[in-house]
Amino acid sequence: MTRTTNIATLTGLLDLSEPDPAQVTLKDIALKLATKPRWGGVLQPPLSVALHSLLVADQLPPAMRIYGLLHDAHEAYIGDITTPLETELTRVLPGFGAHLANLKNRLDIAIRTALGVPEPSMETRATVHSADMRMAATEWLSLMPDACGPSPIPAEPYRQMRVKPLAWPDADSRFRQAVELELAMRSWEVLP
Repeated sequence: MTRTTNIATLTGLLDLSEPDPAQVTLKDIALKLATKPRWGGVLQPPLSVALHSLLVADQLPPAMRIYGLLHDAHEAYIGDITTPLETELTRVLPGFGAHLANLKNRLDIAIRTALGVPEPSMETRATVHSADMRMAATEWLSLMPDACGPSPIPAEPYRQMRVKPLAWPDADSRFRQAVELELAMRSWEVLP
């Protein structure tokens, strides 16, 4: 059996060892993020990665929204490897964490290139990361079952939130429309 690093998508194959921007599509990203639950599906109600990305983008200034929408886009191709799992795999497989970070970076570059979005500045990266952590803390506070205890995320939540569950076709459509709008507006071009 031949080993392959190709991931099957609706529109074809993407080679994880050398992600080709020509093989990256918004259609694939939106579908996969809309059908992938956050927190292993234990939030009540469940929250998709696509909806999480929309909520993160909503917390950002207009010029950074595209980066909030795309901050987890690599998960469309490699899934959501949780921090506890990454920590354990790095413990037993030294170098795993660095390899995973490199893979995410290569995928992020291919995705941005495919969509015509430039690399974000360090300031933009930090702002998006902060919004992501605050949204994760908010998700834990608002939607995590009480049996899981207090949030381990070192971030102040935005607020207690109620989430209206979205069927995956609606999450797919809303995410795709939001990205298409940002691409049309190109508001990131005003960043210094």
